[in-house]
Amino acid sequence: MRREVVDRLELTQPHFAVNAETGLQPLLMGYSVEEVPISWINRTPDMGVSSFRLAKVGAGYWQVLFRLWLRTVFGGSGSRLARKNIAYSNKQKP
Repeated sequence: MRREVVDRLELTQPHFAVNAETGLQPLLMGYSVEEVPISWINRTPDMGVSSFRLAKVGAGYWQVLFRLWLRTVFGGSGSRLARKNIAYSNKQKP
């Protein structure tokens, strides 16, 4: 991602849900997105497993989608929701 795009992102979600923000916000800001394939050379199944659990982070994905939908439909930055989510994520950190 180019620096100008990253500087404009408003990331509010902890953990995996931030992927929804980094994937959708640039599109909504009018940037073009291109997928760049990667290759996991010499990776074997015993090298680790994913810690992603949809039941754990699914609510965060819905929050992102809802906030971005509100922003798209009604305009604005959704800053009140963003502040609430940032405060929530800061409470979870040790």
